[in-house]
This record gives sequence, C-alpha cells and structure tokens, in this order.
Amino acid sequence: MRAAAQAAVAHGCGAIRWAVAAWNEAGRRFYERLGAQANPFWVDYSLSGDALVSLANTPPRS
Repeated sequence: MRAAAQAAVAHGCGAIRWAVAAWNEAGRRFYERLGAQANPFWVDYSLSGDALVSLANTPPRS
C-alpha cells in the first residue's frame, strides 16, 4: 500500500481507490488503520461471464 501511495503522489493523483469484500473484516480494519475510509457514495459493479462476452460482441452504435 505504501508503494501504491508513493506512485499516486509521484503521478499527481489525489486519491487511490480499491475494493474489499464486505465480509473481509480483517482487511477493512487494516485499511482503516492506514487512514482509509469506506466510500458511501460509490457502488462496486462487476461484469463477467456471459454478460461480459455479450457486451464484447455487441456492435458499436452508429
């Protein structure tokens, strides 16, 4: 995490974001000890399997 923070600062980023499973209490505590805060405004989405393949094979709109 330190290396990620160093890279973010070096590249002028104002924040870094990542995902953690809601059930991963130990991970969440670790991140909070670093000063990270859960973001109540963003919802994590995932596109995989048939839905991913379907979208990949959809022709672009003109």
